[in-house]
Order: sequence, then C-alpha cells, then structure tokens
Amino acid sequence: MFNYYIRFKVSGDLSEYYQNVKNTPISEAAIVGIGTGLALKGMAPIIEIMFGDFMTLIFDQLYNHACKFAAMSNYQIDVPLVIRTPMGGKRGYGPTHSQSLEKFFLGIPNLLITVLNYRIEPKKLYKAIFSEKNPTIVIENKVLYTKKLQTEVLIGYQVEISTEKYPTIKIKPEIKKPNVTILCYGEMLEDVEHAIEIAFDEEEIFCEIICPSQISPLNMAPILASIQNTKRLLIVEEGTNIAAYSAEVAAQIMQSNVHLKSFKRLSNNEIIPSSMKVETDMLPKPASIFNKIQEMFYE
Repeated sequence: MFNYYIRFKVSGDLSEYYQNVKNTPISEAAIVGIGTGLALKGMAPIIEIMFGDFMTLIFDQLYNHACKFAAMSNYQIDVPLVIRTPMGGKRGYGPTHSQSLEKFFLGIPNLLITVLNYRIEPKKLYKAIFSEKNPTIVIENKVLYTKKLQTEVLIGYQVEISTEKYPTIKIKPEIKKPNVTILCYGEMLEDVEHAIEIAFDEEEIFCEIICPSQISPLNMAPILASIQNTKRLLIVEEGTNIAAYSAEVAAQIMQSNVHLKSFKRLSNNEIIPSSMKVETDMLPKPASIFNKIQEMFYE
C-alpha cells in the first residue's frame, strides 16, 4: 500500500502489521503510475490520496493508462488497482481541501467508483472491491471518519439494503405512499435523513431515499422504480451538478421516457470558501433539503 500521508490516521497502524506499506513523496501521478505497474505485475496495490482534491493530479495516469490496459490487451490482463480518497467539506479546510470532485471520473470505461456511507459496513464493500479486476476509486467523505455505523431506523420508516455486489439503500415509509424520491450518496445520506424527518414532522410529507454505494457505472433500476411511484425526484450532491452525477441521472430518465411532475437538484456550484460559516451555509444541509422538498410537493 502506498500511503500518501496519513493526516486522518485511517491507515496509521498498517505499517505495524504489514511490510509493504510505503510513505512516499508528494507526487500523486508517480504514485498511481507505480501502483498501475504493480497491478500489471500481479499485485493488488491500494493507493491512498490525501486529500481528494489532489485526485486531479492522477487523472492522466488513471484515464490514459490504468483504465485502458485491459481493453488494449483484449482483456487478457487485469489491473486490480484500488485508489481510496477522502472528499467533501464541513471541516473548514478551504477551497483546495474541501471539494467533491468525483464528477470528473464518472463514466470512464473500466473504472468503478464506489462511495461509502454510514449505513453500509465498509468491510462488506471492501470485500467486493478487492475482487475487482479493473481500477476502482473508493470515496469516503471526511466527516464519516468520525461516525459509527448507523443501525437506527427513522420512526415511521424502514431501511432496505439490496443484495447487489455494491448495495443500494432504500429508506421508505412503513405505511404511507411516498410523495417525493430523494437520490443521494455518501455523507449526504445523513443530511437527507434529517430533512425527511423535518418534512414529516412539519408538513406530513413522506419521502423515499435512494442511496447507492456505486455511482459509476450508473445503476438506474432502483431510481426508476422509485420515481415511477412518486413522480417527483430531488437529487442532492455535495459537489457541483454541472455534467455531474445528477446530470447523467436526468439524461437517463429522459431516455427512459419517465414523466415527472417535479425534478430538482441541490448542490454547490461555487468554490468552497475559507470561512467555515460561509461553507456551512453554502453546502446542502437538512434545512435547504427540506425547503426543496416543500417546493416540489406544493408545485
């Protein structure tokens, strides 16, 4: 494992148990290049890039090399390269250490992108990740580092976790038919859960949450199944929504000829500020999500 630097202590103890843990100079492209070479030689390297903002520096090695070698060999070779990285804000780290940049990697052939959340045990996801033969990006929001696995269920709701290799979470009302579908992933799940509690308590609006752990390639089946029932879709993502996850979902809904009464997106299309207070006001949060739910319900 090539450990970029262990600011968050996630892999801080690995070197006490394993010999193949290497601290490296700050050269993200070189790290991923070396990791790709090790994967081609039959090893299973794990690259850790801290912070996720610096994933931009690995783009050439990943897109033009690691993700192409299998296809160029007519799939006679494997490239089991894993790149894990923290993304997201809410820590006050400023404009170059708080971004959510996953949109730049969506849709790359032979690249899997999986996102951790606080309801699916990471061990379960990593077991699946380590079975992959092509490159995989693992995104974990920094805020999740301080949270334990959530097992409590919202009052009046039930939680379903699919049996897919990379599960999709569905949180739906126990009795009532949902009025609005909310699609989110990663750390946004907690904020969305708080928002639907507010929607129920203050307006008696029932929502259904769809939260995938795999965002690329895109799995539309659970999304389409939900919106065919509610006819309203709100997509919440922490990063920008231009040419992003929500934009691709919208395009595929159009291709599927599903008619919606209301469709909205909530994200942040500005540079993350250095001010913690301004950052908090800017990013999606339960209050702003609730406001969007209200708008959609009463349209």
